[in-house]
Amino acid sequence: MEGADLHGPARGGHSLRPHCARPHPGRGDQRPAACRDQVRDCVRCWLLPYIPFCVPVAREQREGHWCCQPGLSLPGRSPGLDLVLGTFSGPGISSYASDPARAGESLRGCLEEALALVPAARQGETPVFLGATAGMRLLRQKNNSQARDILTAVSQVLGQSPLDFWGAKVLTGQDEGAFSWITVNYLLGRLIQYSSGQWIQPAEGTLVGALDMGGASTQICFMPRGPILDQSSQATFHLYGTNYSVYTHSHLCFGRDQVLLRLLGGLLQAFSNFYYTFHFLNLTSRQPLSTVNASVWDFCQRPWRLVEASYPGQERWLPYYCASGLYMLTLLRDGYGFQEETWPSIEFQKQASGTDIGWTLGYMLNLTGMIPAEVPAEWRAQNYKVWAAGVAFVVLTLVAILGAAAVHLLWLQD
Repeated sequence: MEGADLHGPARGGHSLRPHCARPHPGRGDQRPAACRDQVRDCVRCWLLPYIPFCVPVAREQREGHWCCQPGLSLPGRSPGLDLVLGTFSGPGISSYASDPARAGESLRGCLEEALALVPAARQGETPVFLGATAGMRLLRQKNNSQARDILTAVSQVLGQSPLDFWGAKVLTGQDEGAFSWITVNYLLGRLIQYSSGQWIQPAEGTLVGALDMGGASTQICFMPRGPILDQSSQATFHLYGTNYSVYTHSHLCFGRDQVLLRLLGGLLQAFSNFYYTFHFLNLTSRQPLSTVNASVWDFCQRPWRLVEASYPGQERWLPYYCASGLYMLTLLRDGYGFQEETWPSIEFQKQASGTDIGWTLGYMLNLTGMIPAEVPAEWRAQNYKVWAAGVAFVVLTLVAILGAAAVHLLWLQD
């Protein structure tokens, strides 16, 4: 089942467009009348308060856990909900290839957590959707029928919930990278800012690129200064009145887990990405490339007994930090071409504005249309109305004062 309206290639690339939600079967069309017959406008006019909750079931592994994100506050709109993160033990759904039914059952903990946060009266109009990434992409290449059975199983569980199920989808690598790019620039306020009483778009040069590494793939996404020559790696979208064309590419089987599988012949890792490895090695403070290189090699050359004694309580992940550190260093330096002068431009971050960085938030924003295509105008209109009301109040007050003065003078003459 497709959970997002992600349209096909356009001029060699592909376009990310927001999904226009459909009424739930059997519940009638509960959308406002202005939205029912206007596909283009429906995304804009029934977001708030009609969708006060969104439940993307995001199977992102974080040290053996995965995240559920039931809501957030959006710039350029009325205050929404705080972002709520729940952690639930368990592997990704692709690990249930031999028993797809368990993949569906594995979501019940996250689903129950979400239902506890959404008032019962609003659950029927609250969308829930699932996005899967590289683990499922790999499984689909190996055994498409198993991947299809897993999506069917998770769709059955989510479809039976009181929430409005919008579908389960395996994201392409390009989409995963593009959604990460949307997330980080959205959270950093690089897409739109509020200044001097109006919403403005920051200068194009303030946009940042996104480097993401999961267990089975690694993604890079950025806005190049020149044209994108390989249009199969181009994604375009329209946000806040601006067209964006980004380079996005995913390298399947080059995530940390897959590299370790090649090196160690069967070892399985629960999580991996740039931040956790470089954070462990204390290399997230923009140290020079030479320092990073020396630190990684120094760690790898330590006697194992000394490593165990230096990091008590971290035995589970210790065997993998050397291999993953060397791999990430090689990928960034020799693969992506970061050198001594450009290395400090990389920021290894887990969060931005207090929210985890990853593809899930960008996926939700795109899927629900919560980032409007045009610059929000309601705040400017509101400011104008307040200003006009203030002027009218002053004028009426002056008229009343002058009238009272005239009456008072006439009264004195009498």
